[in-house]
Amino acid sequence: VAAKRVSLTDVAKTIADCVAERAAAGMNYGIVLLPEGLVEFVHDIAALIVEINAILAKGVSPDNIPEIESMMTEATRATFSSMSVGFQKQFLEDRDPHGNVQVAHIECEKLLVAMVEHELKQRKKAGTFSGKFSGISHYMGYE
Repeated sequence: VAAKRVSLTDVAKTIADCVAERAAAGMNYGIVLLPEGLVEFVHDIAALIVEINAILAKGVSPDNIPEIESMMTEATRATFSSMSVGFQKQFLEDRDPHGNVQVAHIECEKLLVAMVEHELKQRKKAGTFSGKFSGISHYMGYE
């Protein structure tokens, strides 16, 4: 994932492709397993984490989302702004003793379910997906 500079959107679209292919074959069911820590290696999210760490290290309050966004690069701001406030807060609030994001606390699985749902709704509107999708996430990490 890191070597190929895969984005979180790429991961969501790949999952949506699998769901659509299975649905076309009449299999509206399945399981997707994601490795813990995947979010650290997805290139746009890794860049977001680095920028947030640097911004918060300057003393900016994690509650001041508009100021944080104003200090981000355009690409990182676009990634951050595409998330719901709930997911944004996961990147801002849970810090380790060194001030870094606690990646294990980011609900990557829920974020991906939401992104896949959005992608499949877009495909349904375009007439390229007619299957069903009801994502249910479950975290089985060890931390």
